[in-house]
Amino acid sequence: MKKWKRPIVLLLAFAGVGLLLWGTHQFFPLPFVKVNAFRAVPKYSSFVFSPGSFRSTSSPWDAWELPRHWALLGDVEATLADTIGDAPSFRRAVAVLQPMGKGRMGWLGIWDTPGTEEKLLRWLAANPAEPSRFKQVPIYSGKTAEGQPFAIARFHNLILAAPFPFLIEDAIRQLKSFSLDRAPASKKTGPILLQPSQVALQWTTVLSDQGRAVWDLFRSWKGWVDLNVETDSSGWRATGHWRTGRDSTWMDQLKAASPTSPDGLFAVLPEQLLAFFWAPPAPGDWWEAGAARRFLKPWWNGEWAVGLLPGYGVDAQPPAFWVGKIRSQEDFDGWLAEWTTEQGELPSFPYQNFSIRQILAEPLLPTPWSDEPLPLRNPFLVQIDDYLVITDSRPSLEVWLDQYIAGQVLARADHFLEARSKLPSTALGWAYVEADRLGPVLAKSFEPAQELPFLKKGQMQVAFLPGEDHLRVEAVKRSAEVFSSAISIAWKANLDTVAITAPQPVFGGAERSWMVQDARYELYRIAPGGKVLWKRPLGSPLLSDIYPIAYYTDAPTELLFNTRDAIFIVDAKGELVSTFPLRLQSAATNGLLLTDFSGDGDYGIFLACENGRLYGFDRYGRPLVGWGPGQEVGRVVKPLQHFQYQNKDYLLAWSEDGFLHVFQRDGSYRFPPIQVIGNVLSAPGTQVLPQMARIAISDGYGSVQIINGEGQGFVLNTPVGNNQRVLFRFEDVVGDDRKDYLVMSGPDIAVYYYTGDKVVLWKKWQLPQPQDELVAGTVPGEEKAFFGTIDRQRRQVFLFTPEGKIYPGFPLAGTSAFSIVRIPQGRLLVTALDSDVYAYLLAE
Repeated sequence: MKKWKRPIVLLLAFAGVGLLLWGTHQFFPLPFVKVNAFRAVPKYSSFVFSPGSFRSTSSPWDAWELPRHWALLGDVEATLADTIGDAPSFRRAVAVLQPMGKGRMGWLGIWDTPGTEEKLLRWLAANPAEPSRFKQVPIYSGKTAEGQPFAIARFHNLILAAPFPFLIEDAIRQLKSFSLDRAPASKKTGPILLQPSQVALQWTTVLSDQGRAVWDLFRSWKGWVDLNVETDSSGWRATGHWRTGRDSTWMDQLKAASPTSPDGLFAVLPEQLLAFFWAPPAPGDWWEAGAARRFLKPWWNGEWAVGLLPGYGVDAQPPAFWVGKIRSQEDFDGWLAEWTTEQGELPSFPYQNFSIRQILAEPLLPTPWSDEPLPLRNPFLVQIDDYLVITDSRPSLEVWLDQYIAGQVLARADHFLEARSKLPSTALGWAYVEADRLGPVLAKSFEPAQELPFLKKGQMQVAFLPGEDHLRVEAVKRSAEVFSSAISIAWKANLDTVAITAPQPVFGGAERSWMVQDARYELYRIAPGGKVLWKRPLGSPLLSDIYPIAYYTDAPTELLFNTRDAIFIVDAKGELVSTFPLRLQSAATNGLLLTDFSGDGDYGIFLACENGRLYGFDRYGRPLVGWGPGQEVGRVVKPLQHFQYQNKDYLLAWSEDGFLHVFQRDGSYRFPPIQVIGNVLSAPGTQVLPQMARIAISDGYGSVQIINGEGQGFVLNTPVGNNQRVLFRFEDVVGDDRKDYLVMSGPDIAVYYYTGDKVVLWKKWQLPQPQDELVAGTVPGEEKAFFGTIDRQRRQVFLFTPEGKIYPGFPLAGTSAFSIVRIPQGRLLVTALDSDVYAYLLAE
């Protein structure tokens, strides 16, 4: 037996020495032993990418100077070209995104390549540099022939390069560290590594104050995520692992849960949201502290989701929401009655078929990754199916309910379901990001604003699945814009009561806003985004359009309008200007007309009154010559109109006794009154072209009388439906630049247009139900006008495309006439629905 003892002892000795050396090498790289390139990644890094080659792969981010730094690493790689691209044990090129001082980020490049000494000397021969030492490792720094700063060093089998030496020093510090706290690396490691917990710390110099608060939410998302990404024509799909950190308590609890289907929640979540994270019931006590325990335990089954909604109304930031699954309806009802009694409650109010309640409470809803509760103070609560929805934004919650009632939920959204079908049916967690809207929000978290490359548009879904000692990750990204062919709600504003006027766009200087009046005769000014800038009581209904007027300065920042009793001019803050309001001795019967005869602020203000006369005032409320009062024309309820043709002014008034009165600037008649027989329901339309001026009046029975600048005219037949109660609009919607004849009777609509010298039918439609109003108007910056209808009984608005089809996604909810303006994201249609103003984004 003795002859076998020595070999066994030697074998054990060699094994022990080998084990000792192997263990030592895990803490400190031994000489002549190959070092994994990922070992040089500083432990606080947040984004690592192994591109295979810097020369054949473009920089994944175009912010700051990153493409220029990437090109530098590609130049370094050219020196190593004889080994880069071989099939290596570990990837031979690694890029690490690192901070480089205030407002700057840069790439650190790492290569695992044999013959590094020779490679380094070859680089230095072409790019002279000055040496320095850090932890006994020489670092060479200088400038390339193009003047680009660089630093380069060798450590064992690694070449390290970066724009500045301190980035290499960070890598060397990591290489010589005795800590095992480093980026994971193996043959199974994906080419992309993320460490979410480090973003707020590492990127602090490029984050705005708002951005630091956003990214601080991820400080508890510890550990490394590695991903393999496969691209396709629709976007990409990724698989990988999340190796959680030692202190990732909430993620350990997630790993201990049982995979569950999130589809029940998807049937409740609205299609329009920015992002959410869902988790099934899981063991743990992260929520059992203080008020949260009393708030949740009586009714909650443990399933929850937290996320962000688009900001509607006055929300400066996207509002957060929290959703919890109700375990027992009886327990929930009892708890809610007790809780609202204890905390205090504002009056609840019905919305659609739901009851929205608001409790008076400080933030108390926990999230497992933060010591701070969600910042939902005095939140609104509503129950949808078996889920309690909580948010502090009333407009956003109302839009949620609107979409739920209309079936616009994730469980029915084609874009969501297609991506969801690529992922497992059950999971330990589910994340969703709608990049079209969240991308711009996150872009503002950087200073200056920078787009995240994977959040420019489209959507991303991530499923978290059980693994042996980690979470498995599967993700799908779809690059097509989520709302590219759909209609979304851009914003919403709440009024105190029902709107009685259509929201009117007003351009005051460079700023756009919308004006609307409610049933209490309050006039609102609403900013883009839905914020109510001010409201002012008028005491009676608004009769006129809102006219921007330059009262104090050259810019039209003041607003002119009238009620039955007075003419008002207010400033940008809603305060009365000078001696206004101008009280009327005889009540107005129509909305005033504002003219600027010479185009240089030579304003004239005209309106009709109950005494049958017309009145004209200057900008200061003084009577104009010939208009104090003007002619007696009878009762005028339709708007006055004005145009200029061949240096002549035409002021039009249609009286209820059936006469069109056309005046000159001085109040005298341009030509004798013209009688139009019929039931004139719509205001006359006008158009001025170089060769002609036209006034068009519909008789209400399918004919239109055309009158030229000399008072001569003829009649056009424009039949529609049964030719009863025909509504009329005169707008250029098709063909050449001559305006067209839009007519509607009940559910029937027709458009007649000019082709040569003839007026012919362009198209006709029959909607399912009779319509109440024909709407048409111009969009600033667009050649042709839009047109549509309103069905007030069914609370719907229709819009037609320039090709004469009903716009996809219509009808929309609305009860008032609508306007359309153009914004960078597309066309914005604004209408009122009861006591709300909705802005629908018609994406292109």
